[in-house]
Amino acid sequence: MIPVFKRRKGDGSLLISDSGEALAVRRERRGKGYYVPPKSPTVVRADAVGRVQHLGGDVRNSKHLLGQFQIQFGQFRNETFLWLAENALGYIAHLVAITENESAHSDSKNNWVNKMALVKYLRLFPEGNEAISVKAGKKGRSLPLPLPLHHRSFQPPPIQYEPSR
Repeated sequence: MIPVFKRRKGDGSLLISDSGEALAVRRERRGKGYYVPPKSPTVVRADAVGRVQHLGGDVRNSKHLLGQFQIQFGQFRNETFLWLAENALGYIAHLVAITENESAHSDSKNNWVNKMALVKYLRLFPEGNEAISVKAGKKGRSLPLPLPLHHRSFQPPPIQYEPSR
């Protein structure tokens, strides 16, 4: 339930390119641009709780629970954060680097809450922080580590704990 981050043999640098599995998902979904509304944060969380319990994890462990959240937008929609960390680390590191510097008003409420959960998840791991720094640097900007979420002016609404229907 904890991601296995891959490193290059030799120099030990973090691999942030897409895995073969991620490339296959990209190919399969390319050109299928239909809109499906994102699930509510409550449903995303309830679904994750169910997966964690099914896998024998601890729902009180943020790494276990957030790892089973599903991304609600983009080319990897409905993949878990854990799957993304293991298969498309560069993609989510790029998303996090951008998200940490954008306004909450630039996105739907459900997508913003989902992005903030992704930020929190990836920042739980040293390798996640390393990948974010690499992606932020590639954009020609030096992004400081953000303040912890509880110090920001924007706070996503609390997720109510109720089972999905």
